[in-house]
Amino acid sequence: MDKYTVIRVGNVPAEGEQKMLKFRGMFRSVYMTIMVTVLISCLFLFNCRTVFAVENTESTTENTENTTENTESKSEKTESKTEYVTADVYQYEGKGSYDISSADKSSSAVSGAEPGGQFSIAGRISTVTKKNGMPAYSVSGGTLKFSYVYDDHLLTAPEDEEHLIYDKSKNVNGVKLDSSVEMGALIVQTSKDGQIWFNVPGETYTNIFKDEPEGLKEFYATTDVQMVNGCYYRVLVAYKTGIRTQKAQKFPPKFEKHEYMKTLEAYCFYAYDETAMDITVPENNNRRNLGSKVRTKSEGYAGSAIMNNDDPHFGWDIGQFFVGGFTDYEDDTDGNPIFLKNNGDRLSLWFELQQNIDKCYENSAIKVIPDTEGSDSEFGVPGGVNETTDFGRGALIIRKTNPDNTKEKPQIYTNYLEASASTDAVTKVDLLEEGDYEAALDYTVKFDKTRIFGKSILPETAKYRISFKFSVRNGNSMIFLFDKENGSELSSGAFTENGFRLDFANSRYLRVTIKREILKDGFDGLTQDTRFNSVASDGDEFTEEGVYTLTITNRDLENVDPTIKRIYVGTDNILKAYMVNNMPISEIKEKVAAGATIEDDGTIRQAAPETESGEEKKSGEEEVNKEPAAIAESETNEETPETVTEEQAEKDAGLPMIPVIAAVLAAAAGVFFFRSRRKK
Repeated sequence: MDKYTVIRVGNVPAEGEQKMLKFRGMFRSVYMTIMVTVLISCLFLFNCRTVFAVENTESTTENTENTTENTESKSEKTESKTEYVTADVYQYEGKGSYDISSADKSSSAVSGAEPGGQFSIAGRISTVTKKNGMPAYSVSGGTLKFSYVYDDHLLTAPEDEEHLIYDKSKNVNGVKLDSSVEMGALIVQTSKDGQIWFNVPGETYTNIFKDEPEGLKEFYATTDVQMVNGCYYRVLVAYKTGIRTQKAQKFPPKFEKHEYMKTLEAYCFYAYDETAMDITVPENNNRRNLGSKVRTKSEGYAGSAIMNNDDPHFGWDIGQFFVGGFTDYEDDTDGNPIFLKNNGDRLSLWFELQQNIDKCYENSAIKVIPDTEGSDSEFGVPGGVNETTDFGRGALIIRKTNPDNTKEKPQIYTNYLEASASTDAVTKVDLLEEGDYEAALDYTVKFDKTRIFGKSILPETAKYRISFKFSVRNGNSMIFLFDKENGSELSSGAFTENGFRLDFANSRYLRVTIKREILKDGFDGLTQDTRFNSVASDGDEFTEEGVYTLTITNRDLENVDPTIKRIYVGTDNILKAYMVNNMPISEIKEKVAAGATIEDDGTIRQAAPETESGEEKKSGEEEVNKEPAAIAESETNEETPETVTEEQAEKDAGLPMIPVIAAVLAAAAGVFFFRSRRKK
C-alpha cells in the first residue's frame, strides 16, 4: 500500500476539530440558556417573597381588625341592658281569692288576660336561656334591678270602663299582708328550687297604683349571695278592677250593677352571675374557717353570755363560715387573718349549713325561728331610734371598710338560713376584693323545754351570733408605669423622654415612695434631689429629667418584700447606658473617651481595634462608609425577625428549588465540557 501524507491547506480545520467546535457552540447555547433561567428564577423568587410579605401584612391587619371587633363585641355584651319578663296572668271573677297552685294554674283563673303593667329587669345581661320552664338570665357580674311600670288608665278610667277598685283583702297567694291590698299590691319572692318560695323582707308594697302612679322604678336590686349561687325570683302583682254594667234610675226603678274581677300577675324567672359559676368549693388545704357562736345578752345581738350544758345550743354549731381561693395569709395584731391574693386568684366567702333548722341537733324541740323585730347594735341595723326589721330565720350582715377608713353601708341578707343556705350544698356568700370586712350571722333559737301531751308550755328563746373580721390584700406589691405621651408600658430599667404615669392597678393599700437623682457636670455619679423625696399616689405623673427610684410596699404586710423600680426620664446617652448596662457612670465615660459610642437604645458599641492588614483596614473603611440607610436596614433585619406562618414556610421552602436545580444543571454542564476537552 502506498503511503501518503495528509497536508492541511489554508485554515481548513480537521474533521475532529470541526466536531469539537460544533460541540462548543452547542455548549455555549445550553450554558447561556441555563444562566438566563437562573437569573429569571431569582427575579421570580424575589417577586414572590414580596407578594407573600404583602399578603402576610394584609392577613395580619385583617386579624388585628377581627381581634378589635371581637373585643368590641365582648364590650357590648357587658353593657347594661333591659329585658322584659312575660307574666302569667290569673283572673278571678267575683269574690275569688288571689291564689296560685304550685303545680297547676287555678281552675277558676282565666288565662290569656293582659297584665296591667310591664315588669323588667336591668343589668349586664349576656344571654337568655330556659331553666325549669322559666327564662334564665346570665349576668356578667353585678346585680339586677327590678322595675314595674304602668300608666294611670285603670286609676283614672270612668265607672263605665274597667277601673281600679279598693280591695280590702289581706292575703295574696298565701302571703299575709300587714295592710290591705287597696289599689294594688306587689310582693317579691325568692326560691332555691323554683318550688318553695320565700318573701323578701321589706319588699312587699301596697296601694301601689295610687301611691306610685308612674310605676315602681328600680324598686329592688338582687343581692350578691343570690347571684353568685343562682336564684329563682317571683314577683306577684295583685289588684281588683270593676266596671258598671247598669246605671241606677228611678223609673222604671233600676239598681246600679257592677262586675268585679281580681287579677294576679306572676313574673317568674331565674338569674345567676356567670363569672362566679366556675368558682368551686375550695379544698381543705386552701380554706380558713372563720367565726364561732356566742349567746348574746340583750336585744340587738349585743354582748355575750356563758354557755353551759343546759343551753339548747350547747355542743353543736349551726354551720361554718370559711374563706378560700387565697395564695397565703397572715394574722394582724388582733389575730384577724389577712388573706393575700395574686393575679388570677378569686377569693370567696362560703357558708356550710350543718343543721336542719326545723330540727336542730336532730331534736325536734330545737328550731330556728323568725325574728320579726330584729336589730344589730354593732352594725347599727336597721338604724333609727327603736327601729326594727324582719330578720327572718337568720340575718347575715356584711360590711366593708375602704382604704380611707370609711365604712360602706352594711349589706343585709335576711332570712338567710331558710332562703339562701342549704344542707345539700355549701353556699357561696360573696366574691372578695381588697378591703377590710366584718361579718355576722344573727339568729334566734326556740327550745320547747317543757312539754305536756306533746305541747310546749314553757318555750324558751335565745339569740345567738357568729361574727368575724378579716382583710384581703394584693400580695405582689405591684404597680404599672406608662409612658405619659404614647401610653406604652415601661418596665424597670427603661427610659423615656416624655415622662411617666403611675397606675396602682386597683391595689389600694400600697405605699409608694419615690426619689429623683440627677447627673451634674463634672461628677461621675448621681446626685440625689433631696427636695423631691415624697410619697406617690395612683395617677401621679413625672416629667422632670432624672433617674427615678420607686419603692413599693404593702403598708399592712410585714413579711412581703418591697418591689423596686427605676426609670430614667431624659435624653442623656450616658444615663441611658447607665440604665441599660447596669454599669458605673465613671466606667461608661472611660469607654466613651476610648472611642466607644452609645446607641439610641442605650447599648454601648466598642471602637473597632486598629490592624496593620490592608485588607482588614479596607474592610473597616467600607463598613464605616456604608450608607446609613443600608446600616439601618441591616440592623432592622437583625433586630426584627420575621414571623413566618406554616403555610408561608411551605411556600418559601419550595421557591428556592428552581434556582438550585438550574445551578446544579449549569455545574453539571461545565464538568461535562471540561472532561470532554481533556479527552480530546
